[in-house]
Amino acid sequence: MTLLLGRPDLGIEPIRLGGTIAPDGTWRMDPLPDLPRGEWQVTLDLRITDFQLVRLRGTVVLD
Repeated sequence: MTLLLGRPDLGIEPIRLGGTIAPDGTWRMDPLPDLPRGEWQVTLDLRITDFQLVRLRGTVVLD
């Protein structure tokens, strides 16, 4: 799993964070850095198999 967070309006290129699946089946992400408030562009890539990738895109508002 890969999470990309970007703020093009502030000139912040996407920050890439990795994640792994735990033995209990839950996903664990790397810690988030301190981020400025506002609307962030988010892309979440989930590798289902070696040949299948699910990509989710949207926005998140940090208050």
